[in-house]
Amino acid sequence: MKTLCDPDFLVLAESYKILALLYRRPSKGVHDSKKLHDSLVKSASQINQKALEVAKRLRKTGNELELEEQIVEYSRLFEKADDKLPSLCSNRYFEPTRQDSNDNLENWLTEIYHEAGFDNGLFDDPIDHISVELSFIHHLLTNAAKGLKDDDMTIINHFGELRCRFVNEHMVKWVPEFTRCILTNSKSPFYLQLSILTRTIIINCPGEDYQA
Repeated sequence: MKTLCDPDFLVLAESYKILALLYRRPSKGVHDSKKLHDSLVKSASQINQKALEVAKRLRKTGNELELEEQIVEYSRLFEKADDKLPSLCSNRYFEPTRQDSNDNLENWLTEIYHEAGFDNGLFDDPIDHISVELSFIHHLLTNAAKGLKDDDMTIINHFGELRCRFVNEHMVKWVPEFTRCILTNSKSPFYLQLSILTRTIIINCPGEDYQA
């Protein structure tokens, strides 16, 4: 694992926090928030040039957002109509391709969340929803930054190792396919840009060395 300086931890933490918000059901004051998109652009500018360019395009689409249209697209992409009709790109849509059963996945997520002191019960979304998982990485990065501020290598290593485990043992197994599904199926420039930015930040950020 590469060592990150304090600004890197905090910059990435802010990016993950905003991505998590944008993957929730569209709401006024969030998805169309100029302040939120400006903050994402600022964070992306310190990650890499590609992240910056995509964040700017996402900000433009956010400024032009028609909320009702986005809710319809969100439902089409991410929400199940019923158990027999999964959405196009929900997390659980990809679970049959995993070796683990849904129950095993839920147990694994519960354990790693508990180990990190992360309360997923604060969220309305399922334990494996991308918004919850991005919020979890935000939690890990924020705590690692606190450890660095306190010069506590035990804390830094603990949260850093949890982050590497979570990304390499779990997110890398489904996020590339998930974002490809959005790119293939979405009719919304907003979700197209969001999926590209997600891939760019998760896959290319410091400390992650896997490929999509």
